[in-house]
Parts: sequence; C-alpha cells; structure tokens
Amino acid sequence: MLFNSWQFAVYLPIVFTLYWTVPKTYRWAVLTISGYVFYMFGGAKYVILLALVTLVTYFGAIGIEQNRAQSKKILIGTLLFNFGILFVYKYFNFFSVSLMSLFRGKGFTLDLILPAGISFYTFGTAAYVIDVYLRKMKPLHHLGLYAAYVSYFPKLLAGPIERIQPFIKQLKGADTFSYEEGMYGVYQMVWGLFQKMVIADTLAKYVNLVYGDVHGYGGGALLAASVMYMIQIYCDFAGYSDIAMGVSRLFGIRLSDNFLHPYSALSIQDFWRRWHISLSSWFRDYLYIPLGGNRKGKLRTYMNTVIVFVVSGLWHGAAWTYIFWGLIHGVAQVIERILNRGKKKEIRGFGRILRHLGVWVFLLVTWIFFRAESLSDAFYVLTHLFSGIASPVSYAYRAYSQLGIDSYTLLCIPYMLLCLLVFEILASKKDPLLRLGEMGSKKRFVLCLFFMFMFLMVLPVRSSNEFLYFRF
Repeated sequence: MLFNSWQFAVYLPIVFTLYWTVPKTYRWAVLTISGYVFYMFGGAKYVILLALVTLVTYFGAIGIEQNRAQSKKILIGTLLFNFGILFVYKYFNFFSVSLMSLFRGKGFTLDLILPAGISFYTFGTAAYVIDVYLRKMKPLHHLGLYAAYVSYFPKLLAGPIERIQPFIKQLKGADTFSYEEGMYGVYQMVWGLFQKMVIADTLAKYVNLVYGDVHGYGGGALLAASVMYMIQIYCDFAGYSDIAMGVSRLFGIRLSDNFLHPYSALSIQDFWRRWHISLSSWFRDYLYIPLGGNRKGKLRTYMNTVIVFVVSGLWHGAAWTYIFWGLIHGVAQVIERILNRGKKKEIRGFGRILRHLGVWVFLLVTWIFFRAESLSDAFYVLTHLFSGIASPVSYAYRAYSQLGIDSYTLLCIPYMLLCLLVFEILASKKDPLLRLGEMGSKKRFVLCLFFMFMFLMVLPVRSSNEFLYFRF
C-alpha cells in the first residue's frame, strides 16, 4: 500500500480511530494487525517472511539472555537466518551471475521478487538482537509489543530504521491523543506528499525517459535529467520520511529524523551526517565500530570507512553501480579526512559558497551511478554531459526538444522548486511546520488553498509512482 494512494486515505482514518478507541493495553494489537494488513497489499505471501523474521529474532534475543554460555552461537544463528533471507531475495542472483561470469559461465538465478522493505526490517531486528547480546538492553518478553515494533506500518517499507527502545517507551507512554502533535503530523504529511507527488513524480517522468535509453539523448538532456534526479531522489525519500513521521505523530509516536537538510552540507562527511541518518548510524554502530572504527590507526580507519560505504552501496541494491557509488563516497571521505586533518577554522563567505558548490557537483556525479542501469551507462552519461555545449543555444534547445517538456509543465517546475527552496531556507532558521502552527487561522487557510492548487495543477502532467527506496 502506498502512502500516495486512495487505499491509504481510507486505511489511515480507520486505524487511527481504532487505535485511540481501544484500551491502551491492547493498542499494540491494533498496530500489529494494521501493519500486517498494510504489508499484505504488497503481496500476501511476504507476510510470512515478516512473521518469520519477527519470531526468530524475538526468540533469539530471549535465548541469548537465558543462555549466556551459548549466547554467541545463538546470536550468529539468528543473524544468519535474518541476513540469509535478505541475501536470498536480494543478493543471490547478483552474486551467482557475477561469480559465474568470471569463469565465462551462466549463473543460476532464482525467480524471486524482492519483498518491499526487507532491507529495513531485517536491519532493525538485527540491531535489536545485537544490542541484547551486548547487554545494552534486555529482551522484550511481550511478543505482541515486539511484533508491533517490527510491523509498524509508517516505517515498515522505507524506514527510518528505528531502534526498539524509544519506540516501545513511546507506545507504552501515549495515554491520550494530542491535538498539537496530531496537527503537526498532518502538516508534515502534506509537506511530504507535496515533495513526492508534486515535485518527485513530475521530475521522474523525464528522468526515467532519459535514463531508460541514455545513448539516445544529447548532452543537454543528460545533464537536465541528472540534475532532475538529484532533486527527485531527495524529494522522494525525504517526502516518504516526512509522511512516515507525520503519520506516526497521529499515534503519539515520534520516529527519528532521517534528514537534516543534506544539500546544505559543506563536505561529504557532513552530507552523511544529514542524509539517511538512521542508516548511517546503523552502519556506524554495527559495522564501523566493530571493525575497529578509528581506534586502530589512520590506515585502518581509512580502510574501515571505505568498507562501510561499499557495504552501504550494496545495501541499496544488488548491482555494480551501487557498489561503485558507495566506493566513491568512501574514498571521498578518506580524502577529506587527509586534507582536513587538524583544520578547525570556520568557513565563511565565498569559501563557504565554493564548498557548497563542490558538494553539489560531487553529488550530481555520484547520483549518476546511483541511477544508471549499468556502469557503462553511467560512464556514457559522464563523458557526454557537455557534448554540444560549445553552442549553448542549440545545446539547451535540443535538450528541451528531446525531453518533450510541454509549456504547461515548464511553467509548473519552477514553482515547485521555488517552494522547495523557500522551505529549505526557512528551515535553516526555524521549523516551517512549527511556524505554520503558530499562524492565524486565515493565513493557514490561504496556505492550504495554495498547496491544494499546486496538487491539482500537476495532476494532469504526472503519474503516481512508488517510492524509490521501496526497491532497496
């Protein structure tokens, strides 16, 4: 079930009503059942996988606590099951084909469809079991509460990768519905839907057109589509996260922030402190630190950084493009650490602008690998981005013609991007959604009319797409 679907528009009020109607003791049941119903829309058979992961990690954590002598074996067995499912559905075909290609053979493949959200809920449950093993927390003995955590529908398909302790604490603590929290959640949902349906889905049409056949387009179209994708992926994933957090606030639960204005970063390290924060913190806690972090010398630190980002690339998808994307980011962070060693001077003025531009150019280039169908396509795009730019007018006109942007859409796009820019500028000083709550009713009404107009304006030119991170 998609957040941007009519089914969800019917589903959410029903779950909301049931949640605040039943006694507090049984709210976990509403969340668990609603989560499984929500997940069934993506394929009823995959509910079995969700249930298996829930049961194995639940009993695995209890087994670790009750049998400390065998706790390491239980941990390994639980993680092997957890990540084994992820490997079979997501990575088996890739490794089979890649390995056999080395020997000029044909790899054996499985006819499987990747279950939505599997990378997210397997990582969340793995973190729980590891924390129990490390004695950072005691296992949850209430299977219903644990099942509610795993299947919690706002975060189920594309995160954030929520840690269990703050979630359970909030679930147990929410006594009555808070109007202020609920209204903030509604504002956040509307903004998330705006980013997804108005901006991301509109740009997706042209990105998919060009990247579906990169050899058929000139440099101007390749550059335009690459810039569009840079905006699309941000609005798509940030939009999902905002909707998820907004929906969650309706149930009195605050999910962790996943974005902190990443395109305002001054370095690649800064970018990763702002982009997909829950995944970055997961890799820091459960891969980077266990590998030794920065405790075993500079060379080992650099190696650990690269390993983490290569694995991060692989997490995003079973393809060499993602691995190469992760490798570039890892190497870039190592280079930054070497160049910036010992420098703590604050960057201001023109130097700050140059740093922003440098980050944007780097991201534009690396997003090409993230989006391209193959490494050869990515390198083709990179080497042909500026083909024909010696004649700027012809370069731009050919791009306009090849993309097939009609005059109506051409007028819509600047307004969409202006809204995004204004929001980001306002957010650098104070949360715009908090400002909205402080406005008078008349100003809020006018703003709501504006957003309704923007939604209706793009309906004729866009198609509704699933969220990009569902495929990861």
